[in-house]
Amino acid sequence: MDNHTSSSSPTSCFLFENTNGSIYPGDLSLTMIEDTSSSSSSLNSSTNTNGSLSPSSSHQSLGISSSSSNQMSFPCCVFRCRPNSHPFQERCIPLNEQVKVGRAVARLKALPNNAIFDCKVLSRQHAKLWYENGKFLLQDTKSSNGTFVNNQRLGKCNEESLPFEIYSGDIIQFGVDVTENNRKTTHNCIIIEVKLYHSDGNEALPRSPIDRSLGQMKDVDINTQTLYQLAQYLQEAMHREQMLEQKLEYLQGVIRDTQQASNEGWQAIIDEDRLLARINALEDQIHIYHTKHPNEDAPTQEIVQLKQTHCRFENESKEKLEKAILERADAISHSKSLECSLQMAQDELKRFDEQNEQHKQEIQQLVQSLDEQRSLLTEFELKFRESQTRCTDLENERQRIQTEFENYYQRTHHLEELQQQSPTSNNSDQINQ
Repeated sequence: MDNHTSSSSPTSCFLFENTNGSIYPGDLSLTMIEDTSSSSSSLNSSTNTNGSLSPSSSHQSLGISSSSSNQMSFPCCVFRCRPNSHPFQERCIPLNEQVKVGRAVARLKALPNNAIFDCKVLSRQHAKLWYENGKFLLQDTKSSNGTFVNNQRLGKCNEESLPFEIYSGDIIQFGVDVTENNRKTTHNCIIIEVKLYHSDGNEALPRSPIDRSLGQMKDVDINTQTLYQLAQYLQEAMHREQMLEQKLEYLQGVIRDTQQASNEGWQAIIDEDRLLARINALEDQIHIYHTKHPNEDAPTQEIVQLKQTHCRFENESKEKLEKAILERADAISHSKSLECSLQMAQDELKRFDEQNEQHKQEIQQLVQSLDEQRSLLTEFELKFRESQTRCTDLENERQRIQTEFENYYQRTHHLEELQQQSPTSNNSDQINQ
């Protein structure tokens, strides 16, 4: 439809215009056109059609002269650092050829016009970015920690991914956060917001809402997979807990056996002491009998035999006592080691219980997040249907206005013809008179 200004307000008028020529509720915007707009023309020369900075302003912010930006005849991309990313300066990278994304090395340093970053989580050949047939493409080149576009990973680990089209405003993540073994140092990954510009200086289109809804559905699938993995980890933890309980029961049985053996050793020592006291009493009685009957050989031989038996029994008793003492010491040391093992098993069981509770909480949070995402997806579908209905109503309204305008134009044209015919008929009547 043509835009007409009324004669009553020559300075300004309001109209609905679209950014890409199509009628869509999300793209309609109310703008004001003024005749005297020198300031707005200067402002539009420095901004793009969608309100974002052009590549020339990005070059000026990075310290590049305006003459070099005017001579630019190739597309480019602008990398902006996100708050949770490894810090780096904003960069404007030309895409006249394939651009390599990777880690800085001795011969290849990070510069304002390349995609090399001084970040340890990146691979030297991490990804590549290029422009082809009006599209901006990104490909992961067998990186270790992966490449993510809007939280969606491109390809598997150590495998080259397929070329993936990116749009202006996408969030790209190179690598993942890595924590060292001492758990004191964490190396952050590279997270950027990319702005894409064509060779004519216009910014590329952002990603459509339908693609974003598909990304949300993929996130739901990823969360479901993570939930399944957590359930597997929980089953493994429960199995380990059962194994630890069995080991604990076995250790308790060994401790009971050790205590029983120790009690038996002490009882043997007490019996041995009683036997030695009885032997000493018998020796005293023999000595008394020898003093009363000194000339009898039979008692003497009996005494000698009793002494030999006493010596032999004493030696055997000493050996048994030493053996019992050694066994007691071994039992005590083994009991202490079993107590230490029991304490370690109890600590490990407590730690597994804490991990089990933590996993349960994470599963509950993931279930809640899944429900929220499903509700958001349902709301988005309802809004999308409402927008389609609104679009259809606007199209019908436009057709109705077009039809009324054409009828009005035909009626006006018909009235003008009638006015032209009426003077000619009056002149002919005068001539006849």
